[in-house]
Amino acid sequence: MQIVDAALADAASAAGPVGIRARVQFTNNLFPAGSLSGLSGSQGSALRSSASGRLWWAGDGRGRIELQSDAGDTQILWGPGRDVTVYDSSSNTVYTLPFQVPARRADGHAAPSLRDVDTFLKRLAGQWTLSGAVPSDVGGQPAYTLSASPAHSGGLLGSLQLAWDARQGVPLRVAVYAQGQSSPVLALRATGVSYGAVPAGDLDITPPGNARKVELGGSTGTEGTRGGTAAGRRVSGLAAVQARLPFAVSAPGKTRRDARVARSNSKTAWPSPTCLMYSTRSPLGCQRTPSPAAT
Repeated sequence: MQIVDAALADAASAAGPVGIRARVQFTNNLFPAGSLSGLSGSQGSALRSSASGRLWWAGDGRGRIELQSDAGDTQILWGPGRDVTVYDSSSNTVYTLPFQVPARRADGHAAPSLRDVDTFLKRLAGQWTLSGAVPSDVGGQPAYTLSASPAHSGGLLGSLQLAWDARQGVPLRVAVYAQGQSSPVLALRATGVSYGAVPAGDLDITPPGNARKVELGGSTGTEGTRGGTAAGRRVSGLAAVQARLPFAVSAPGKTRRDARVARSNSKTAWPSPTCLMYSTRSPLGCQRTPSPAAT
């Protein structure tokens, strides 16, 4: 077992590959079997349950994951200067999350020192308990695996696990475990990893023009916008969210720290607002809005 700070410092200082190709295995045990059966587009979606697929990742930060399903593939795309985009062909829906991957640091930019990593870990220790960096093999590559569990009450969250290539410093597996469970609730693992240049055409896809569009960041504006009117701006904060909802905000057994509303800009999507997103001491949760007929 290697000391965590040394393993993280080595990963941060690694030059990194010019590109990655790999098979991936996606595990989703978040929703019990049949729990999504009444929701539009949930049947057969690769996001609904476990699936396998492929990954392409360029050294400049652009990437794409393709999860394969008999009902239609799901494409996940990200990169500097663009929002994370998920296209689920089983429901012909494009989901957009306003999060952009930072650009890769320029050549000559100093990597974090061991002291920098130590400072970061000391701050982290107030909220998380870390394991050592355990040597492992992921996707045929030598790797380190690190586990982190909440230092205080984590609600349903048991631990997070991250494995990265010991030489290249790139992540190869991420997993979320529920309290008291030995199998992950959510996990993404790379297998058959190979390094080398990735053609630009493998890093992007164009969804059909008639695809339904859903913005997960809370925007309620018209298609292609992010707000604009008072009604279209994001709603966040527990009091503001409660004022907009026709039902009582509830997160049983959890301490709510923030809340926001996620909506769809499609008339054919789930009732709007789609769900209430609440941040607690455990990962972000989602409380679906009751349909208008039920309120």
